[in-house]
Parts: sequence; C-alpha cells; structure tokens
Amino acid sequence: MFITKIAYHIIHYLSDLNLPIQAGDYKLISRKALDKILMQNEFRPYVRGLSVWVGYKQTFVHYEREARGAGESKMPLLSAGPVVDFINGVTSYSLKPLYIGIFFGFLSIIFSFLLIIYALFLKFNGLAIPGATSIIIAISFFSGILLFTLGIIGIYLARIFEQTKGRDQYIIKDIKE
Repeated sequence: MFITKIAYHIIHYLSDLNLPIQAGDYKLISRKALDKILMQNEFRPYVRGLSVWVGYKQTFVHYEREARGAGESKMPLLSAGPVVDFINGVTSYSLKPLYIGIFFGFLSIIFSFLLIIYALFLKFNGLAIPGATSIIIAISFFSGILLFTLGIIGIYLARIFEQTKGRDQYIIKDIKE
C-alpha cells in the first residue's frame, strides 16, 4: 500500500536504522541473532527494528504479493495496531523527532524576535491596536521558549529511557583469539 510505503520511508529517515522498505514481518532468523534479540529484554520491542539493529548479515527474498483471494483485512490501516507500530518504529531507535522539536522551538524564537520588532514598529507609529503588541510579544516569544525547553527536557528523558531499557550498546558477532 502507498501509505505503508510512506510510513516505512518516514521510519527509515527518522530512525538510526537502515530499515528496509517493504520488508515483511515474516523472517527466518538464525538462533544466534534471535538469542541477541531476546537478550535485550525490551518491554514493547519493535521487532522489525531489532532484527536489523542486531547487525547480523541479512538477505532478502523478493516476491510478488498476490491480491487477497477472499475476504477482507481485519486490521484497518488507521486502527491502533498500525499507528502504534509506526510510532514505535519512529521512537524506538532515534532521538531525531526530539531534535526536530528543538529546531522548531529555535525557529519560533527567531520568528518571535522578528514579530516583536514588527509589533514595536506598529506600536511606535500608532498603527497597532491597543494591547495587541504585548499579546503578540508574550505569546510568540514564550511559545518558542516553551517548545525549545520541552525539546531539551525530552532529550534528557529519552536518554534516561535509553538507560532503563537496558539495550546493549553494541553486539559482538565473533571473538577471534
């Protein structure tokens, strides 16, 4: 489906994984790789991501999906399952969404300074509506500060979350003596 492809592209772009596009949920995993996945003890693992994250060699079998023979899907696209999977895919392996929040907060602060200059220009030239200048200044500047601060707090919380997950920092494939 088109929406599924878009979701995979977004997850691929926002995560730190090289998550293959249109890779199905059915996998043949070696015992060694499965043991490493199971060692992670994650509460809600994003298995599509973990199978790539462990880093063992992967290969793909390409096939044509045939149309459904009979019946209809029991999982609507915008139901909780696919939406939760998408959110897990984005948030399990990256802090990029939080950095995007910081970036937009910083842009809001810069925009608010320009807006403040414009509002003061209107005020001193007698073109402003009474009270509008102070409202514009307060809302624009403090909204940017709040967004920026929430992004920074989010980064701290995400780092704490990463520590509590207990996921290994890396996987050692072989030790040669």
